[in-house]
Parts: sequence; C-alpha cells; structure tokens
Amino acid sequence: MVLSSSVFASDSEQKLFVNLSSDDLNRAAMAISFSTKILTQKKIPVTLFLNVDGVRIADGNIPEHKHASGKSLKEILSTFMAKGGRVIVCPMCMKNVGGLNKEDLIPGVEVSSSGAVQSALFAKERPYSAIEENLEKFRPGDFSSREARAFHFAPIT
Repeated sequence: MVLSSSVFASDSEQKLFVNLSSDDLNRAAMAISFSTKILTQKKIPVTLFLNVDGVRIADGNIPEHKHASGKSLKEILSTFMAKGGRVIVCPMCMKNVGGLNKEDLIPGVEVSSSGAVQSALFAKERPYSAIEENLEKFRPGDFSSREARAFHFAPIT
C-alpha cells in the first residue's frame, strides 16, 4: 500500500491517496479502515485506488470471507464510500487481473483513467508531506498498535 498526499480527492488543502494492491482480507480491511478514519475523524478527503489484486475487492459477484469485525471487504468498502470516500479501480487490472468489467463492480466504484491516477501520484509537492505533518496531530489512541504497524510511508520517486 502506498500513501500519498494529493490534489486528487477534492479541493481542500489536505488529501490522501491510498494505493491498495492486495485483496488479502486483513491488509485490505486495514487500509480501508485507516482511510475511513482519516476521512471521518480528520475530515481529510480520501481517494482509494484499487489495482493489481486489489480490484477483486470491488467485484460484486464473488462471495467472500468476513473480517474479524464481522463485515466483508465489500461492506467495509461500501461504508467508506457512504461516508464520502472515493474508490477508483485500474481498468487494465480490472480486466487482466480480475477478469472484471464495469458491470461487475459494486455500486459507487469508478473505473479510473491513467491520467487521473498519474496526476495524483506524481504531484509536484513531496508525495507524502501532508500525511507526515498530520500524523503528528494524531493522539496515541487514535489507532491501535496493530493499525500503526500495518502502514509504512515511503516517498514515491
């Protein structure tokens, strides 16, 4: 997972772009839950980009296991979108990795264009500076130690 500040999600100064490339139940639930917390608690717009194996999370036709929270990944993703989060999928990965077409996606998920993702990932500012600054504002109890260990921040060059 890659976290990046971006000018993609909306017009406010602080934004978060999360690249989710796994459909692993725990990893994906952690990324979506983290994104939902940022969106709802910190009021920072979040765009979640599903690519590679992550596109399978948006497949409305496959059964899936429940997370320890009692919810499926589709339910967690739908909650994120209901709270104002934006979810986009890589069209090439959707077709070639997931074997999906637009009609297979759960409601609310958008098919991306390469230009939209590139403008979010290759913004002129340092890719994760806004996130680093905001991490200092989180209180120790905002996220569990399990959640904190699940994320690493790396510059995109």
